[in-house]
Amino acid sequence: MLHINDHGWIIPGVNHKTYAKTNSTYYKCGIYSNDELINYNLIDSCFDIKCEPGKVLEKFSELKKSILGSSISNLLLAPHIPFILPRFKSANIGEILEREYFPALSVALEKERRSFKYVLRNSDDTLVDNLYPTEYYQNLMKAGQKTAIIGYYFPLALEGYAPSSQQDAFSCLFKDIPLSATLSGPIEIASVLVANSNLLFNQESYSHILTASGVEHCDTRLLLSFKSYGSNLETWLLSKLLTPKNEQVSEQWSAGISIYSTLA
Repeated sequence: MLHINDHGWIIPGVNHKTYAKTNSTYYKCGIYSNDELINYNLIDSCFDIKCEPGKVLEKFSELKKSILGSSISNLLLAPHIPFILPRFKSANIGEILEREYFPALSVALEKERRSFKYVLRNSDDTLVDNLYPTEYYQNLMKAGQKTAIIGYYFPLALEGYAPSSQQDAFSCLFKDIPLSATLSGPIEIASVLVANSNLLFNQESYSHILTASGVEHCDTRLLLSFKSYGSNLETWLLSKLLTPKNEQVSEQWSAGISIYSTLA
């Protein structure tokens, strides 16, 4: 069984490939809010969730109590950011991103005099029909086609883990825990960034690269990520491989965990 340290970081098992055996303090988050109502109002203003704020806050309270009462409560010692996902209009992850969340990100960043840049391999590339859910993320996608979802995003839970070790560490940690959870994917990361557009901009330190490890690209060598570059917030397809036979592992890369509940 894996454990979580006092910084909310999952301590790797002996077979897990990580940059170091402890979490980094070099990379830091920018400004964000962990207030559920503030995040709800910001997301609702973009997507019109059509749910009473009182019910949303009640669901958040129930979910946090469940986390506090579990063996993974130490996750709450690290940054944890509320997210709200309106009911999905499509089962296609790339389509949801490109038609709904990326435009909303652009608007949110323009208000901060920043910009959103969409960096793929070629100018005509698209994520539509090219992203597929992992096993746990598939459960979130199925739930989101029926109703809106609320949850907490833990962006630094798997900081410095190699991609192949992220899924194994997550599966080991949540094996016997009765909570709906997944490696974080691009939809809830984008939702958090719409409401917290300065999360990856730190004036005094470098920021993390947030990997959307809950999904797979059709080219399995690639990993979708979010990063800051100058005044831009960018989404990239990073290579998982350092060389054809060696997996990339970076202190700056951080896979998150999303723990969620439906609003039904």
